[in-house]
Amino acid sequence: MNIHRFWLIMLGILVGVSPGSLTVMPTPMARAQTTRRELQLSQTGSGIYSVNSRFQESITAASINVDSSGNAELTFWDSRENPVKLTGNIARETASGLEMTITGATIPGVIGTANIRYNSHNEISSIFVAGTIEGQRFSINFSQ
Repeated sequence: MNIHRFWLIMLGILVGVSPGSLTVMPTPMARAQTTRRELQLSQTGSGIYSVNSRFQESITAASINVDSSGNAELTFWDSRENPVKLTGNIARETASGLEMTITGATIPGVIGTANIRYNSHNEISSIFVAGTIEGQRFSINFSQ
């Protein structure tokens, strides 16, 4: 027996491997779960809500609430303090903003996307929403 084979056998004995065989035991891996930080921001500012560029309404405030599962609620208030709520899921998030896929609203038939930007002071900097309401294009532009 040469010295290399001897050391391989000794190494195999130390780690529990017999000569000529190797058994690999799978290591249980923890499954990563996506959790998001909860977010609750409100901001006064100014904006316009528009449907097909014909109907326009002024916006005076906005808020965004996101839970740890990525469910989101975006609310706007008009000059008469009437709320319009958009609900959906967070599609993408960065340190300074997020993208929300709109799946529901207080107005029936709304689908679209909202891009929300905020600063390091947790103030909403801007919101842009584009989508359709029962086939008609709508948009919302808001900034502080």
